[in-house]
Amino acid sequence: MRNGPFRRDGRFPLRDALQQSTPGETIPIGVLYTAPFDPGFDVHKLIYFGASVFWRSSVHHWNDSKKLMTPAKLADDLEEDLRLYLLDKAAFPSSVLFLLSITASKPLQHFNHPGPMTPNTPAKTDITGVAFNIPGIQFRMFTGGFPSHMRANSAAVPPHKVLLTDRVEQEIHSRAAEMSTDSKVVGTLASKKF
Repeated sequence: MRNGPFRRDGRFPLRDALQQSTPGETIPIGVLYTAPFDPGFDVHKLIYFGASVFWRSSVHHWNDSKKLMTPAKLADDLEEDLRLYLLDKAAFPSSVLFLLSITASKPLQHFNHPGPMTPNTPAKTDITGVAFNIPGIQFRMFTGGFPSHMRANSAAVPPHKVLLTDRVEQEIHSRAAEMSTDSKVVGTLASKKF
């Protein structure tokens, strides 16, 4: 992909390439862009990358994951479906919903390990899935309980919709606030001022 992720100098070529594409529907939280995309925005590479991270986080026991990370274990049959997709032996699993969001604002310099999705509202939900963020990009994979109308916004199936939104940064702030309530600064960070 000639246009990569967020750069330290403030440029975000991937977002610029998305914005060169034809915008589709405007929804309350942003704008949905739909294929065909600008040549600099390769949605298939982003889907592959996200799927590979979700698969690896499920099949491997990462060091200290019991202490530092909530495991993102997927069902065995979904692990196998993703493995076959990653080996180019099958299509992306039709049983899941893959949402891809690109930040409309300046990306935060944060990422998080894939983990179970938690509702960002007090309302109860039956939606299950996993999510992770890298600077400027949010990957979400719903594995059950999602309303059928949400499937129309999937990045993994035609017409490959991608959301341009400020919600990515809002959710990172929200998740950091949740984690900070029971976190403590240790080691060399204890002497630093934040």
